Amino acid sequence: MNDRTDPILHQVTPVPGGLYADSSYETVLSEVRNTLGSVSAALPDADGERKAALADFRRRLARTQTGIRPGDDDGLQAARDLCTTVRRYMGVAG
Repeated sequence: MNDRTDPILHQVTPVPGGLYADSSYETVLSEVRNTLGSVSAALPDADGERKAALADFRRRLARTQTGIRPGDDDGLQAARDLCTTVRRYMGVAG
């Protein structure tokens, strides 16, 4: 079993021939979805301020997931930065 906890999505290359294969859109979208899943999984065990912070992160990630667009480099970078912030808050490397 692999004990790594750091995200590897930034190392993933999109499938050749995919709709957005020549951009980082697919990779960033996957990173947002993965981070959103991690937050959702952590919410049931959280309480107090941590639960409120995780719920806020989940809302922001959900908005980001539907708001990012291919070719919007600033939006893609903002989504990546949000994921990094969330992972750091959760104590996950990345």
